[in-house]
Amino acid sequence: MDDMLLWTLVSAVATVMTALTGVIFWLLSQHNQAKTEKAEFYVEFTRRYNSSDMHDALYRLMQHYTQNPDNFVELYLSEFLSHTQKGFEIERSRRIVSRYFNDIAEMRQNKLIDRKLARMLCNFQGLNIYYNVVVPMSRARYGNSKTRERIYAALRAIRPHFDDGGFGLSIAPGTTKAS
Repeated sequence: MDDMLLWTLVSAVATVMTALTGVIFWLLSQHNQAKTEKAEFYVEFTRRYNSSDMHDALYRLMQHYTQNPDNFVELYLSEFLSHTQKGFEIERSRRIVSRYFNDIAEMRQNKLIDRKLARMLCNFQGLNIYYNVVVPMSRARYGNSKTRERIYAALRAIRPHFDDGGFGLSIAPGTTKAS
């Protein structure tokens, strides 16, 4: 009888160990799957940033700003409200850049992405163009709505600026020439 009890106990312990091993492997696979999904999401989402449309939009906005640093917002509104081709192009550029960065802030606010992933998604030079060019233009176009201001604040909490705050091509906010 003692042998039977011993083997029953050994069998029970082995069963528990097998179950625990299965749970541990399942948890590890879930963790790895979550990391893989985040990596895939990062690559897919940043394709928007790396697109030729985004490149053209950032360049157009930077060019508009550097050519008119003192009144770029007023010129944008004038062109846009006059329905000129230039106004349409600047507005389209503003929307492309705005949507990319606003989406990051909204996903973070709604806890769809974690802080680390959000910081990675906005770790680009275009973030400075967003803050220094797009936000003032959007405020002029739509006013200072609470919803938009919350989005701007959420994004600033994620990453207040990229690197030195410059626009790339050695153009810093407030300057008009590349050095």
